[in-house]
Amino acid sequence: MPLVVTPTLDQLYAKLGDFIESVVPVGVVVCQMPTNRTAMPPPVPGFVGMTARVQARIMTNLDSWVDIDPTTIEIEQALRLAVTLNCYGAASSDWAVILQAVLRDEYAVGPLKPILSPLYTDEPMFAPLVDGEEEYEARWIVPAFLQYNPVVSVPQQFASTLTADLINVDERYPP
Repeated sequence: MPLVVTPTLDQLYAKLGDFIESVVPVGVVVCQMPTNRTAMPPPVPGFVGMTARVQARIMTNLDSWVDIDPTTIEIEQALRLAVTLNCYGAASSDWAVILQAVLRDEYAVGPLKPILSPLYTDEPMFAPLVDGEEEYEARWIVPAFLQYNPVVSVPQQFASTLTADLINVDERYPP
């Protein structure tokens, strides 16, 4: 049986991307980065790129039996996911401020449930990008930290019936 993890990183990107699309202006592309052999979206109106960097453990494993399938055990762990949000475009500074504010507020908790929970963000940093035409592109980076609890399902030996027989042993154990 191959091991399975839920949620997957793609599901995390989808949930975070949907949230970011709800707070930046309409028409701003939100995408996963880096990608090979794919051009960056156009700089107008701009875009936000999401890059997962580190998955750090923040809790000891929690094992639980699956009631409907007793041959499976679920191993849950809590991870802090570090994601770099790269904002490109003329208004990228404004988007960085917006993302920092909402990801440090209760505003983001509901829309990211039940897959992600925002923890904190660091300060936005200006990091201009030199493109292929030797031109500077405005880029602001927001380091965001979120929690998610991936569950790995693993096979487990299980006995549904047990037969016990008594064997008389001629031994005495004095007090």
